[in-house]
Amino acid sequence: MQGFEDCFARVFSSKHELVNGGILYRVPLNSEKGFLFDYLLFLPNGMKKRTTLILEFMNYKAGKTEHIEEKIEYMYEIFKSFRDIIHYCNQKSCFPILYPLIPRYFDLNLNEEIYVNMLSSNTFLATNPRFFHIDSQIICMVKDAMQRLLQNQITVDEKIIAYGFSGSGKAVNRFALLHSNLLKLVVAGGLAGTLILPYKSFHGEKLLYPVGIGNLQSQAIDLESFRRLKQFYYHGEKDGIDAFCSDSNIEVVPHFKGIITSKELTQLYSYVGKDVATRWAVCQKIYQKYCYQAFFETYPDGTHSPAIAKEKIRDLFEKEI
Repeated sequence: MQGFEDCFARVFSSKHELVNGGILYRVPLNSEKGFLFDYLLFLPNGMKKRTTLILEFMNYKAGKTEHIEEKIEYMYEIFKSFRDIIHYCNQKSCFPILYPLIPRYFDLNLNEEIYVNMLSSNTFLATNPRFFHIDSQIICMVKDAMQRLLQNQITVDEKIIAYGFSGSGKAVNRFALLHSNLLKLVVAGGLAGTLILPYKSFHGEKLLYPVGIGNLQSQAIDLESFRRLKQFYYHGEKDGIDAFCSDSNIEVVPHFKGIITSKELTQLYSYVGKDVATRWAVCQKIYQKYCYQAFFETYPDGTHSPAIAKEKIRDLFEKEI
């Protein structure tokens, strides 16, 4: 294919959740085009000449190294296993999938982990210039992928699908509010019952990102576009993973430093809820009132796994063909 002279791997046979086979390209970073990390672009067999791009956010899995380049290679190997249920969900829609190879890293100046896979608030404070505005870099990757596909007579809809689970599900929800005009469908689960609130203030108090959007003065947010955006969020009642838990019963101290600050967590507990079930109920109520096309699914026997919703996700993908 034209414009794909970079590293690629052909995937012929079914493997794990991958059904159709296809070609996996690794596109190198390009500072002139605005992205400082490689990204993966998977083109499944059966892809249509007119299609929709899926942006799969980084569901980072911990490697045994602190070196950024080694973490990137680890992420690459994880993706190449094709274990993610997105491939099962995509077996009829056959949409191309873009996966940024952007790892978490420890910022020595901030003295904390930078959770780029969640678009946590410290993502926008990162002192390593390579990690500057990760969301903008991802948008540049999307534009580059679309351009490459167009060179091969494959027309991609200007609006994309954003997909994520757990940490990457949180990123998808936040990205959807920050850049809703770029999206046509959002799919996210395993969120610890917590969504970003589309409000600048609540009960007279400015809401800090990622609880709300009250301190994002430099970010132009299209709230009307977000209200119109089709969004699907799901949760398993037996999912016990809570990234927003506190280390203390006396004061609000985040258990996972870097995911959320004490001030943000205090607001989350005050206005959304301290436990997962409460937050999930409150967020549903707010989104169903505020958004025109936000819908939710709670799976009574569901655990922390995207597989609980794979038939629903598959149906949603196929409706976008």
